[in-house]
Amino acid sequence: MSKFIATHRPIFQRLRALSAPTLAVAVLGLACAAPASATAVNLVTNGNFDANNVGNGWSSFANGSVPGWTNTRNNDGIEIDHSAILGGAAYTGTTQSAELNGGTWDTISQTITGLTVGQTYVLSWAYGQRPGSGQQQTNVYFGGNLVTSDVSSGAADFLTWGLNSFSVVATSATEVLSFAAVAGLGNASVGNEITAVSLTASAVPEPASLLLLTTGLLGLGFVRRKKA
Repeated sequence: MSKFIATHRPIFQRLRALSAPTLAVAVLGLACAAPASATAVNLVTNGNFDANNVGNGWSSFANGSVPGWTNTRNNDGIEIDHSAILGGAAYTGTTQSAELNGGTWDTISQTITGLTVGQTYVLSWAYGQRPGSGQQQTNVYFGGNLVTSDVSSGAADFLTWGLNSFSVVATSATEVLSFAAVAGLGNASVGNEITAVSLTASAVPEPASLLLLTTGLLGLGFVRRKKA
């Protein structure tokens, strides 16, 4: 213990020697540079829809055969497409996607478990507009609440991806995540592509980073009291 005190005493002496504005800047720098907690874990199963290999084409899979996902609107399964047939490049880091308009307007859902009540999570996914789809819309729900609506103009000449990212709060240890194509809009057999679905806990500072920040703030308070 004595070695710890001897090693760190000069740090506090330097803190006292700094002006309040200088120390405030230093503390802010520590806060910004502090590393986030360990790499966030994606709580969504099969978010890239790559558990079912469709080669360079597409296939429709019955409920229960696509890990993590269920068609909760009807019983015609889930269509999974490879980017090679979609008229454009795949979304970054993926090759496959679920097509909500795979013959009719579908809703695919996944029950997310292991959540902490009151915890904020980052929900993200990529939405794809296909050429020839017509005007379409997908409503996204978390815990039964509408998060947002993705809208396709249907005017794209090639496959176009857009990344969505929203903060959501868990009100239960288990929540249902759903992507629902709006019935009657656009081509029932083309469009409303979903991939790269992710749900991660919002990053928090590491305990060591919090200690550095607290130390700096205490030092700032000491300087102010000394000047008073």
